[in-house]
Amino acid sequence: VRGAPALARLQQLSGAPLPEVGALALRRLSRADDELDEALLVRVDATSCELHLHGSPVLVASLERALAAGTEEPASDGIEALALCDLASAVSEAGARLLLDQARGALRRSAMHMARMTPARRERAWRAMHQRARVADFLLHPRRVLLAGPPNAGKSTLFNLLVGSDRALVSAQPGTTRDLVEGLARLGPWPIVAVDSAGLDAGGAPSADPIGALAQQRALAELARADLVLWCDPGASAPPEAGSRVAVLATRGDLPGRAAALAALEDPGAALERIEGVYRARFDLPARLLHPGSAAPFRAAQLEELRGTALGWLGAAPPIEGPRGLL
Repeated sequence: VRGAPALARLQQLSGAPLPEVGALALRRLSRADDELDEALLVRVDATSCELHLHGSPVLVASLERALAAGTEEPASDGIEALALCDLASAVSEAGARLLLDQARGALRRSAMHMARMTPARRERAWRAMHQRARVADFLLHPRRVLLAGPPNAGKSTLFNLLVGSDRALVSAQPGTTRDLVEGLARLGPWPIVAVDSAGLDAGGAPSADPIGALAQQRALAELARADLVLWCDPGASAPPEAGSRVAVLATRGDLPGRAAALAALEDPGAALERIEGVYRARFDLPARLLHPGSAAPFRAAQLEELRGTALGWLGAAPPIEGPRGLL
């Protein structure tokens, strides 16, 4: 736990002053009449304290919510504090590194430099910043990517490859997947929410099985919701009409005569690389990420504020610590 607001909240939950630097104390953490956990508090330095808990995921989540209450938006502490706040929930390594650069002052320095520019130069700089903000948005907010297609098209095999574990059942029997199965995945540096779905007949005919028909309805609902639909085509299956949101992937490269198709089991690296290429093309994302230390707005309001010259939105400038002081 780091920062004055969070430490103050921790002291409220423990009902007693925090231990001195270098000391430890056993405390019962409670909110009102609700006991959260008994924790060992270790005071690391003047601005941080470690909590050693029993480890129940439910209790840990409850304590996280209690600690976060009232400290989610420390705007008065400046933009660096906001970056540190968001860093705790970063879903990718690239996104965490980007936020860490902003916590070290990258965005503040660029904003102050832009404030001294002429209007024309500021507009050009803002356009470049807009592109970096877009990259940041994709690194920090995963898009939903649906794997759709006819039965036995290799959707579940690709899903397991994306999430890195055997989350979905794989079988030669059609109709194995019923419910939507989703998981956080990564395409290169880009985080996504991958979604596996029931098979959809190319002709659109509903399944005669009532459960299968319900599974197809859920797949169709997700098809309308997803940011990108990867239509897995094992051969001559027509994708639905969904404009640029649908990209066709030739799958089942394990079958005879399908040498150019994806073979997720035989060559997983090539399959992931091709899917990443499709994802980047769909959203017009760069092949290379921002240079380390680049300024990038990570919240929508920041990008609009950069068009002006006022710097009040930045808030106070806290001391910029080194990596060991932030992690």
